Amino acid sequence: LSSIDSFLKIGERIEGEDGIRRRYSPLGQLAGGSMGQIYVARESDLNRKVAFKQIAHKLGEHQGLIRRFVQEVQITAQLDHPNIVPVYGVEATPEGSLGYAMKLINGKTFEDVVKAVRARHAQDERVPVVRELMERLNLFLRVCDAVNYAHSRGVIHRDLKPANIMVGAYGEVYVMDWGLARLLDGPNDQESLDLIAGSSKDSTQLGDAVGTPAYMAPEQARGLNE
Repeated sequence: LSSIDSFLKIGERIEGEDGIRRRYSPLGQLAGGSMGQIYVARESDLNRKVAFKQIAHKLGEHQGLIRRFVQEVQITAQLDHPNIVPVYGVEATPEGSLGYAMKLINGKTFEDVVKAVRARHAQDERVPVVRELMERLNLFLRVCDAVNYAHSRGVIHRDLKPANIMVGAYGEVYVMDWGLARLLDGPNDQESLDLIAGSSKDSTQLGDAVGTPAYMAPEQARGLNE
């Protein structure tokens, strides 16, 4: 991996009338957690909207988490697959934080898709069951394609769940959030995973057991992350 210092220097800062203008300017927050936020941002060079994931400024002194964030950027950027969200660039923010831009997906998570299907069935709404089943199976197969490709590159996701799968408005499918990804030939990263990011069975947790409890493989639940 590249050094953290080299990443903090990445990203153009164009001088404007009001001082430093970021290459990726936040327009509004999409999601947030204890480790950082995801914004809708505008890329100044190409005048397009992107998603910008930024690590929380308060974690800037936590070198282990910074290294994990840098690894997340590099792993995601190097997994060149139609069903893995593409990374556009990295930028150090004026506040000294670190973030990266990726494709903005206009759609919903697979978790939302499942909830919508359950709601329709709960209301006894007539749905074309066979067609819906085939659509969901096709979506599942594309997720399998992405995971198979990642495994062929020596990468394990470790937090695969419906909330980390995006379904676009035109049927696109993307596996998201490679923040807990493990390189099979890399060093054990357990030392850097000492922040608890969630407490429920459906939220991501870091610690002895890495991942989301409701979706963990048995070896993950036992803390066997080597």
